[in-house]
Amino acid sequence: MTAWARLYEAAPKQLREALQAEQAARARDEHGVGDLNTSPFSAPLRRLLTDGGLVDSQRGFGLQASWPVGPVFPRIAIDHCLHDPALVTAARALGPALGSDHLAVRVDLAWPPGQAP
Repeated sequence: MTAWARLYEAAPKQLREALQAEQAARARDEHGVGDLNTSPFSAPLRRLLTDGGLVDSQRGFGLQASWPVGPVFPRIAIDHCLHDPALVTAARALGPALGSDHLAVRVDLAWPPGQAP
């Protein structure tokens, strides 16, 4: 279990309240990108998506396993781009290894047709 997952497990009420406050204060074009060190199947990530009102950009693009780089099997999808449901994931793909132990992740977010601010 990752450090943030342990924190979420240890203090779900405080984190849920913080997420809800953040969601209430944020602009429509909110997104977050990062190495969350958790699979898309983990319970803490599922709760983060639900409690934060976020969408995982990987949805609809298949399992894109980005770690580790090299001839290792199996790879794991632990790099995520979470975004506001007002946006759509127009494209999502794995890129090349750029010196990290993770493959690059490219995500194109867009406003749905006719809904740009």
